[in-house]
Amino acid sequence: GKYYEMVSTTADNRILVRRASDHIGGRLSYRQMRNYTIRRLANSASMGALKTVNNIDIHYQYADFSVATPGYWKLRAHNDFDNGQLVEVNGVPIREYHNKLVLKFDFSKLGDAFTDSVRMTLTNLLNEAFVTLFADNQPFISAVTPGNYTAPLTYSLTLEEGCESADKCIFIIEDSQLDIGLLVAVERNTDRIFQIISDYLIWNDEQISKCDRTSQTSVKKDKAVPFDIYEGTESDATKKNIIVRLIMRLVNLLKKKDGSETEATPADPESSETLTPRQKRKAERARKKEERLRKKTEKTASQEPSDQADTELPLSGEAEAITETPKEEEVTEDV
Repeated sequence: GKYYEMVSTTADNRILVRRASDHIGGRLSYRQMRNYTIRRLANSASMGALKTVNNIDIHYQYADFSVATPGYWKLRAHNDFDNGQLVEVNGVPIREYHNKLVLKFDFSKLGDAFTDSVRMTLTNLLNEAFVTLFADNQPFISAVTPGNYTAPLTYSLTLEEGCESADKCIFIIEDSQLDIGLLVAVERNTDRIFQIISDYLIWNDEQISKCDRTSQTSVKKDKAVPFDIYEGTESDATKKNIIVRLIMRLVNLLKKKDGSETEATPADPESSETLTPRQKRKAERARKKEERLRKKTEKTASQEPSDQADTELPLSGEAEAITETPKEEEVTEDV
């Protein structure tokens, strides 16, 4: 594709662009800043509009809201906020939506485990998952949560007076004048989306653990809370709930990040308790390879005595001949 720069929008919502040369250091990535303001919320009266799955309430609601775009992030990579630039732009039209269908995930029944840090992190991970899952349609779907946040969460949400409290809620908004089916796709594939996020958190924890073991200055966490939340006395219904497991993983990850665990001695790389499943399999293959090599060495060693005996037979014959010769000489002298 060619590189174009957007100049402006016309009165009939057309976009004026102009041809631009590519950047010398490669193409840049842009991420919008969006401020959502919800003025009215009402539950949908349709059948199945409210579902409760293992203490997670999933609502379809109708909302009146507006979207302002005060600027954007200019990045060398999609998530390189450390070296990115925040560009503020004036005159961008505010988008207005009336009686627009939105999807709300209510985590209030999880209690204090669903903290503000967990809510913000989960919202950001949902937006990152949408980039992969929806590709070209990703700009039209947003996960937002009440509050004003900084990068990497570039979307904010404000609830005006009259709207019920949503301190433990995440809203999925289809930012399009047309209904293109993104809300339905998210609702039908909720478990799959949360499973993708859960797999990423497991991989991320393995990478952190690997760096801690290889670093000379790393410190072992004393009895760190494990990510395997299958352990314990949870009921079977809770164990099967991917959303609850994901929330617990986020809680444990944020606890590790805050450094709440006590300091201890460095971890022993050979300890089976600190090895990941992949490292255990690798160690098992190495052990089997060493066992085969040892058996091969023992087999070779067991064959060496017979070969050595064959080579020593002529030497023993020569020794007998040498010892017999002096005896004959002694007999002739006596005679």
